[in-house]
Amino acid sequence: MEDGSLPPRAMIVPERSYSRLLLRPFRGAKRTIVILSLALASCRGPLPPASPTPEVVSLRLLADSATSPLLRDLVSNYNPPGLVITWNVQTGDSRALLDWITQGQAAYALLDYVPSTGLDSRWWTTPIGQDGIAVVVHPSNPIASLTAAQFRAILQGRVLNWNTLGGPDLPLTIVARNDTSSTAAIIQAMALGDRRVARTARLATTSQAVIDIVSADPGAIGYVSMGYLNGGVRAVPLDGVLPTPQTVTANQYPLRAPIVFVGLHEPGNDAYRAFFVWAQSPEGQVIVRRHYGGLAGQ
Repeated sequence: MEDGSLPPRAMIVPERSYSRLLLRPFRGAKRTIVILSLALASCRGPLPPASPTPEVVSLRLLADSATSPLLRDLVSNYNPPGLVITWNVQTGDSRALLDWITQGQAAYALLDYVPSTGLDSRWWTTPIGQDGIAVVVHPSNPIASLTAAQFRAILQGRVLNWNTLGGPDLPLTIVARNDTSSTAAIIQAMALGDRRVARTARLATTSQAVIDIVSADPGAIGYVSMGYLNGGVRAVPLDGVLPTPQTVTANQYPLRAPIVFVGLHEPGNDAYRAFFVWAQSPEGQVIVRRHYGGLAGQ
């Protein structure tokens, strides 16, 4: 490259390209969702240039518990030429992360849920994929599938035994996330509406805690970001569809939400922009689609 600088600023694609990904909480907010793109600069000349001294930059990013596994994967696989990045990544609930950004403690966060309250036109977002909220049970539970209505009834405490749903004669235990988690907020918005999770539900403080509890209790049922699925639990098809990167990308799985980088301003011609663009590129989407839904058309 001629001077080692970052490529030109990205163009903005109209919001309607990804409007179908939004949950209801997004619709009332005046924000722009953009897809970033960078032009590739070509290097010409008969002789290879001397290798420049790598530039060292420090980037701080925030993530909620649902998106932290994805951010870790992206960070560990991002190796831009001529740049050495020191990463400062912190995790918290989505509302706390937005407060940190407002207070100037960080510039951007990776979230799968953005609450509508407290947001205005200052906020800038760009999507990099989709998260599916998986309904999980113990691997020994033979229940084949659940409908959205059955899952709602379970969360409300109206199903006490699995035999009511054609399963084994086994008491049912609800494992729910606390109200401050993004996963719980998505379930509230998309599955429960104005209803509430049963008071008898066992609360889990983290997504990994949901996995640990359900994997140890044959009668338990919970919900987690699809990025946490492992052999200790079994995902149950919802309305006949399993949460996989393919079904979430194709908008077939019903419980899904856009994964977005959020900040108070659009990045400039800087290392943040280059990282976001890479996450949206075909190379970055390979990383996203290992465990999550990707961007349509990528």
